[in-house]
Amino acid sequence: MLAGLRRGDIRDYEVEEAGLGQSVAYHGPEHMTATVYMYDRRQAGLRDEGGRLAKAERDTALDDIAAFVRRGTYDGADLVSKGDYRPSRSPLVFASAWVRLVKNGMRSDSFVYVTVAQGKFLKIRITGPERAGNDAAADAFAGAVAQLVSN
Repeated sequence: MLAGLRRGDIRDYEVEEAGLGQSVAYHGPEHMTATVYMYDRRQAGLRDEGGRLAKAERDTALDDIAAFVRRGTYDGADLVSKGDYRPSRSPLVFASAWVRLVKNGMRSDSFVYVTVAQGKFLKIRITGPERAGNDAAADAFAGAVAQLVSN
């Protein structure tokens, strides 16, 4: 368990294409899901003072969501907020975004957090049905991941 979500499968993308890394899935209550990705895009020993790389990766993730809308995977996606998230118990700073997704009339909240840690990109995507408190739950999960990676 990590911040109320139970760990699921681990996936190795390196076998498909070098630089794509690995991911770990997490599942929570009420259809909340999270995926934690670690990858380097074939750039060994990444460093990101100032967060420029993390912001670019976050924006790429937002572009991917927009592409899903164009392909019909989602009916719509509205950016709720975009900025930085600094977990209280970690030196990491995430470039973050909150997007409200719509599919078949159902609304979901999706959160993206990206930073550079241990020389790799650390990206977290958390999605669940729209409800009050999702932002705090997403921040708590990102903070818990940051603590694990920082130790």
